[in-house]
Amino acid sequence: MKFTRILLGTGLALIASTGLMAQEKPGDLEIGFMGMLASSSTSGGGGSTSFGDVSGQFGMYITKNLEVAIGPTVSIMSTPNTSGSGSTSKTTFGSSVSATWSFLAQNAKMVPYAGLALYKHDFSDSNEKLSFGVQGGFKYFFTPKAAFNVGLNYLVASNSYDNGLGGTTTVTTSTILAQVGLSYLF
Repeated sequence: MKFTRILLGTGLALIASTGLMAQEKPGDLEIGFMGMLASSSTSGGGGSTSFGDVSGQFGMYITKNLEVAIGPTVSIMSTPNTSGSGSTSKTTFGSSVSATWSFLAQNAKMVPYAGLALYKHDFSDSNEKLSFGVQGGFKYFFTPKAAFNVGLNYLVASNSYDNGLGGTTTVTTSTILAQVGLSYLF
């Protein structure tokens, strides 16, 4: 009976002590889900757009600091009408690819990160090119494997459209995305 208590107590102490360590390791896989709010401004009189984004992410840690990830996105966009009254809503499906560097500290529960990303917001728009962006944020591990993820992305895209006059118009769009989500390592 005493041996069982000692064994149980030792096991609980080991489990509790690992709760302080939230360290990614090479080969770790991560799945994440995020909600994002965004605001875009467009050059050339294109105005602004606000949209919400829901995305998933599947990543792999190549080293203890470097993660490469890919994932689907669903965007719900609201664009003001050119008449000045009301807005038009549109749902799009896209994808993202990213590489992030985690700034690990020994036994840290909070892990800041920075990285680069490529986005394709709308697979149905053949004129849309990839958006390139930088991202940063932090993950707060509330267990050794599960974390809250809070971040900010800045994206830039340059797209050319037929202007209806026999030429093309190039439009540059800048987007700021604020994101909140959850991730899990396995």
